[in-house]
Amino acid sequence: RHGAKFECSVADCSKRAQKDGLCKAHGGKYECSVPDCTNHVIRGGLCGRHGAKRDCAVDGCTNQAFCGRLCGKHATKCHQAISCSADGCTSLAQNGGVCVRHGAKRKLCRIDDCTNVSVKGGVCIRHGAKVNLCSREACTNQAVKGGVCTRHGPKIIILKQCSIEGCANQVKHGGLCRKHCGRYLCSGEGCTNQALKGGVCRRHGAKMRLCTTEGCTKLAVKGGVCWRHGAKNHNLCSADGCTKAVVKEGVCIKHGAKAKRCSKEGCTRQAQVGGVCVTHGAKRTLCKIEGCTNGVINGGVCIRHGAKVKLCSKEGCTNQSVKGGVCTRHGAKKVKRCRIENCAKPQSMQS
Repeated sequence: RHGAKFECSVADCSKRAQKDGLCKAHGGKYECSVPDCTNHVIRGGLCGRHGAKRDCAVDGCTNQAFCGRLCGKHATKCHQAISCSADGCTSLAQNGGVCVRHGAKRKLCRIDDCTNVSVKGGVCIRHGAKVNLCSREACTNQAVKGGVCTRHGPKIIILKQCSIEGCANQVKHGGLCRKHCGRYLCSGEGCTNQALKGGVCRRHGAKMRLCTTEGCTKLAVKGGVCWRHGAKNHNLCSADGCTKAVVKEGVCIKHGAKAKRCSKEGCTRQAQVGGVCVTHGAKRTLCKIEGCTNGVINGGVCIRHGAKVKLCSKEGCTNQSVKGGVCTRHGAKKVKRCRIENCAKPQSMQS
């Protein structure tokens, strides 16, 4: 109370002791008195979930009070104090009066070369931070509310929608979605692409750093080159000779990373949205040309309506490049097709 600092009794831990000489991370927290509940006590021996909640003092408001006796909606001064100080930003300030987007430093995982955010005990989930998993049998999703994940029952938070009439997109800035927020859109006439630099997209002149390899138009990632021409990526599969990106536990899908599969019986494709693949109902972005049901490839349109794709490098060939800059006709290995009858799509990798 008067300046003395009682540190956790666990070796090399400098956190403040809470109970029995231990910090919260090492078991020294006061738990809710409700049986089987391990949440931290807030008031009266209870956690927020089991009744330790103070309602806002404003009549008719049932929001939880956290600043004096008012909620964030009615505590104007307090809200201003905890909001990001960047002009026009309404995000919550994390550190130094600004949000993460505007420069607030985040505590990273202590494992060397890991850039994930620390979740618990100084490490990220990948490197051992324990998180509450869904209580449903065989489910490995993270519990969100009531001991279950969003797939198995808790109410999903309704996000703010764009204020433009008839638009159901999520708010990105100033009550508007990315589509209707002119500040982030390209200033080119009739262009709905996102502005990258100088108020314009790459198509309308935004200067981007390109790969220094002669004849390559890809963006430089590291060391002045793109991935294909030598930019090193520390998140590569740990299998010898494999250059694919890590999916889970240090390996790619081909070498054992378990990826979620489509929930439809007999389908081995990877799940996209809602536990199913595109073929079985996962929503995908469609071409913006009216009446077209093809998927978007580039620039909001499909190949049929002008999306630019890489063509085979062989002279006079107009086929699409598949691998190594050539089409299947000129040397690219043929892709195995799905074994389901009448399906011509590529076969998914087995985990």
